[in-house]
Amino acid sequence: MKKILYISLFLAFLTSCTVVNTVSIDYLQPADVSFPPGVKVVGVVNNTPQGDYVSKLEELNSNGSPASNLIGAIEGNGKTATEELANSVYEGNYFDEVIICDSALRSKDYFTRDTKLSQSEVKELTESLGVDMILSLEKVNLYLKKSVIYYEDAPFPQGVIDATVRTMTRVYVPTKSEPIVTLSDTDSIYWVTGTWNVDKSIIEEGSSFAATLPVKHILPTWKSVTRYYYASGAVEMRDAAVYVRENNWDEARKLWEQVYGRKNEKMKMRAAYNIALCCEMKDNLQEAKEWLDKAAEIAEKKVTKNEKGEVETSTGDYKLIAYYLADLTTRLSNIQKLKLQMMRFSGDF
Repeated sequence: MKKILYISLFLAFLTSCTVVNTVSIDYLQPADVSFPPGVKVVGVVNNTPQGDYVSKLEELNSNGSPASNLIGAIEGNGKTATEELANSVYEGNYFDEVIICDSALRSKDYFTRDTKLSQSEVKELTESLGVDMILSLEKVNLYLKKSVIYYEDAPFPQGVIDATVRTMTRVYVPTKSEPIVTLSDTDSIYWVTGTWNVDKSIIEEGSSFAATLPVKHILPTWKSVTRYYYASGAVEMRDAAVYVRENNWDEARKLWEQVYGRKNEKMKMRAAYNIALCCEMKDNLQEAKEWLDKAAEIAEKKVTKNEKGEVETSTGDYKLIAYYLADLTTRLSNIQKLKLQMMRFSGDF
């Protein structure tokens, strides 16, 4: 499954007489973790410690040293994060149903510690919620520090609060005594505050942001990429570009194949590259790889390498082809995994 967006953007690329156009494509990439098709209903639970973060805010704001950039560390809001995680998983439309239990399982736990759910707890939760699997949010931590940002139209720098957010999410099924996978994520977010006072809204927003991080491990996600294609050098290349803008890839390919049949190696290489893109647009990834290999074989003739086989000098064509080849190879290697994950939809993707 893919989404295509054509962009009317023309780039002077490689040389002043070479025109390269762009097309944007969104394609589905597999999640890091695969679940059996029988896992249809998922429960999302809050297994984070429930400290009084409002009091902690007062402590952070009163104890911060003006001479230090460090503000401090604080637990996120587990209830807010759990709700956001459940909503993100639900919006992915991957599981039939998502059930949330945002009531704290560790309501008397005020300190960060590694507390896994026991198998008996998992069985009790799956039975009471009526789910096949448990996604348990177990840690949400925010590490805060001060910085500044400068705006051209502002007379003074603005205070910024930078946060490094870290989460831990575990996945449980009732037939296993241990989590089937533990997901740890780290990312950053910031707020332009004018001052460095940490208020409740920052913790709430940081917690919501943190909860989105595990989703890429759990659900297949869309990836947006920009592809390039040659649109000059021969009449057929320019005419084919018109067909591409009309989404008529079949007619464009006929013209590129005409160019490929000629003796000029540079145009032959560029035509092969464009045909590879045509094949990808038609979801023929293996054929796309074969055509791109043909383009790469010609491009490598203009490359010089050292004794170790490392590229020392190359052309713009070679770099463009190598970039595309690396991404296409990765996409091709993920196809079987994606098919496995999409079996619940009868492979319709």
